Amino acid sequence: MARVIIIAEGQTEEKFVKSLIFPYFHNKKLFDISVSILPSKVTASGKRYKGGNIKSDKVINYAKTLLHSASVTTFIDYYGINPEFIGYQDSLSLPSISEKKECIENALKEELTDYRFFPYVQMYEFEGLLFSDVDNFIWIEEDIDKINILKQDIKTFPTPEHINNSKITAPSKRIEKIFPSYGKTSDGIIVAEAIGIKTILSKCNHFKEWIEKIEIELRLRDFLTLLNN
Repeated sequence: MARVIIIAEGQTEEKFVKSLIFPYFHNKKLFDISVSILPSKVTASGKRYKGGNIKSDKVINYAKTLLHSASVTTFIDYYGINPEFIGYQDSLSLPSISEKKECIENALKEELTDYRFFPYVQMYEFEGLLFSDVDNFIWIEEDIDKINILKQDIKTFPTPEHINNSKITAPSKRIEKIFPSYGKTSDGIIVAEAIGIKTILSKCNHFKEWIEKIEIELRLRDFLTLLNN
């Protein structure tokens, strides 16, 4: 049984976790980790529709069901988050991306105080991680001029995680403008795999801190299991 469960916002995040995060931990001999997409809608018959419509009450309630068996974290984007998501409105006036993400994460932790719950908000969205090495967009289209446009974009920001938050300037919108056929769950994962998690960790500090928290939790659980055996 998994000791850490990642609640993913949607299929893209789930694929990213399975394609990059799981192998990263498996190479460290840490296997007790799983991922589950947040159910966004449940019909009267009990059928679940996954992804999209991310609301804080759904995150909290779903996390509660998973905490019975494991520690729980989240992998949700700041961009496109529901305006009523807990902590979001307060985060808008904060100057740094660290403060914005922590505002939402802390608000979630205040609602769900179980110590095994450590939420993570991706700034500003999954596609920001792909700006860790835009040369790998060549796997979408062999057009150096298009890749150079993305290179100019990243030069204007301190890190890929700073690429900002609007229907015009969000990472995915910048990519779609240059590569109109871009698909999140297909091309996004191909580029991410080509970049590799080590490069992403070297360029995206908040993402790195989250991965380190997961590793600490996995090692702690392994240690406690040894003590109890």
